[in-house]
Amino acid sequence: MSVLKRTQIMFLILTIATSLPLSNATLPKPPQMQQFETEEDMLRAYMIEGYTYEKMLLCLSLYHSITWSVRKLKQRLKSFNLYRRKHMTPLPIVEDKIKEELTGPNSNVGYREMWRTLQRKYKLVVARNKVMEILRRLDPHGSEKRRTRRLQRRIYISDGPNFTWHMDGFDKLKPYGFAIHGAVDGFSRRVMWLEVCATNNDPAVIAGYYLNCIEQMEGIPKNLRTDPGTENSTTAAIQTVFSVNELSHRFVTSVRNQRIEAWWSYFKRNKAQWMMDYFSDLYSVGIYNPDNRFQKSCFQFCFMNILQKELESTALAWNSHRIRPNTGSCPAGIPNEIYFLHDLYSKSDFKQPINQDQINNMRVNTKPKKLCDDNDVEEYLEYVKSFADWDEPSDFDSALKQYLRLMRLSGEN
Repeated sequence: MSVLKRTQIMFLILTIATSLPLSNATLPKPPQMQQFETEEDMLRAYMIEGYTYEKMLLCLSLYHSITWSVRKLKQRLKSFNLYRRKHMTPLPIVEDKIKEELTGPNSNVGYREMWRTLQRKYKLVVARNKVMEILRRLDPHGSEKRRTRRLQRRIYISDGPNFTWHMDGFDKLKPYGFAIHGAVDGFSRRVMWLEVCATNNDPAVIAGYYLNCIEQMEGIPKNLRTDPGTENSTTAAIQTVFSVNELSHRFVTSVRNQRIEAWWSYFKRNKAQWMMDYFSDLYSVGIYNPDNRFQKSCFQFCFMNILQKELESTALAWNSHRIRPNTGSCPAGIPNEIYFLHDLYSKSDFKQPINQDQINNMRVNTKPKKLCDDNDVEEYLEYVKSFADWDEPSDFDSALKQYLRLMRLSGEN
């Protein structure tokens, strides 16, 4: 029996399952895919993403049906008081925000990503070299550690955007109750999704991530690469059925799935390590025991949305940062620009269009993300939340306070 036949049979078996709603988790849309209420909002979004005038004009023409000259664009930006270098933020304010970021998941990032965080998160206007000087002074050990790092890179070859997507799970935070899953476009290195929930072993949850993404992008990749885990079986079947090509999906080892594995290395080094240390410290002092099912569900209930916001911020920062030249076939540049403006790099888009009816028909094979391991505990916590004057956590510290409060209310502490 051919691989295509087996996957089609698998799909028919899956569709017998009870219909379940599609998880609505997806990355915020880039400017190219948004509908803006005002011209100012549109131009501001492209300015925050760091687009040059030339590439901004190309995006306006391709995605918003606006044809301007460079002079007209500069005039419109000036009329909205949008400048790259004017109205610089006072350095004491910049330093305070950097100090704040150094106490959280951004404590391990370099000056380029810190600079982008200040632009995106706080809307600060500051020269990149000033951020480098402040960061070097506030975190000399981290700066020296990043400066002396040496990498040996393998050469990766891809024909264009959507030629191959690589997807995989990240399990380093799993011992604490948080399973992360993501996908990367091999050519542009753009993060297609980055999600966290109580599990990344459920095939229906993983398939929900995939369907949400292709619904947003309005098409599927030519190829999809995953590891051989059973959690990828439903997604593999859907990809194969959609493409009508038994070779459009391949199970590969981690060595062959190098794009997403390399991204996980970046993520662990810059963000996840701080989270791992934070949760490990709570375990060490006896505040949190992930082996206690009730404590684990309460912990997930308080921290899950904070982690998801942090992942979205990480993906947005990555997709708008500049990748330096390398020896492979993939161009240097900003992932969002490489993905959406592929003609500039003389490459074709390999996306295969999918209509909404096809996607809707597959929704029976998906589940929404799980917030907590224990559904009964989650229902109880939602009940407590409704009458306990609950303030939604905004950062790790406020999430910890809410967790400790739940422990007191339940008599665990």
